[in-house]
Amino acid sequence: AQENPKAEEDSEEEVHGHHHHSHHHHPHHTQDEEEEEIEDDMEKRELLTTIKALATKLETCHNLILKNYSPLQTALDEASGLSSEKSSDLLKEVIKTIKERSSLFKLASDMLLEASSDFLDVCLSQEGRWQKVLASERIRDSSWRIWWNIWRSSRK
Repeated sequence: AQENPKAEEDSEEEVHGHHHHSHHHHPHHTQDEEEEEIEDDMEKRELLTTIKALATKLETCHNLILKNYSPLQTALDEASGLSSEKSSDLLKEVIKTIKERSSLFKLASDMLLEASSDFLDVCLSQEGRWQKVLASERIRDSSWRIWWNIWRSSRK
């Protein structure tokens, strides 16, 4: 795209969703600034893709918990039924404790899912605000981009 400025401008229009057909560079935009805007948009899209992937992962985990929880409860109920006929009070006590603990575990899992979902929602809804913060930071100091890249690579 370097040797063909027209192709680069087309790709910038695509990125920003503008479809005006004047094929001249804006006088107040240097090529560096335009490249930076394209990069910002790519980062924005990458962020959204990451968040959506996390949401999917979260849903998968929740479904696994639900899928495994029912058989667990069923097994405990069966054990409970068997033990009530001919087993010691100690075994009944143990099974009762396990059932209570598994219920608490399920409750904690539900709370975790809810908190994680809220967190993702906040990330998505604040995405525009992040962009503004990052953009205003860049005007004063480009080091945010270094930190952003460090943060991003630490998440992999």
